[in-house]
Amino acid sequence: MSFEELDDAIESVVNNSGHDQDETDKFEKMCSVLKYIVFEDKILQLFKRCAFCGEDVLEKDLVKKGSALKITTLCKNSHLKEWVSQPNAKRAAARNLLLSGAILFAGNTFSRVSEMASTVNLAFSCEPDYFNWQKSTYFQL
Repeated sequence: MSFEELDDAIESVVNNSGHDQDETDKFEKMCSVLKYIVFEDKILQLFKRCAFCGEDVLEKDLVKKGSALKITTLCKNSHLKEWVSQPNAKRAAARNLLLSGAILFAGNTFSRVSEMASTVNLAFSCEPDYFNWQKSTYFQL
């Protein structure tokens, strides 16, 4: 299946599941925007200094959920900054939803893709989350 066919399949699922046009537009944008795999240590380099005042960051909190990363920082001037690696869709990280659909529509399996991700230490969703996202997003009949 080509990427165009995947986008068409995802769009068909979204359009036929009772969503309004704004949600469909948001989903289409998430499918079309370019995505990157970035090493964690390279991301953390961007959070050494406060985004507001340039002072050193004293506290850094990382929360990981599947492929999503949320970083919260606090500098010595008490500036609090929260950054997320991807937008949310249906109360879940967009890439997690997109990956669950891509695996399904490409005819792959969670276990094969998960094993590949594990081999290269790539952040990836757990199996129960994967099936929940797939069920709630792509199997609404």
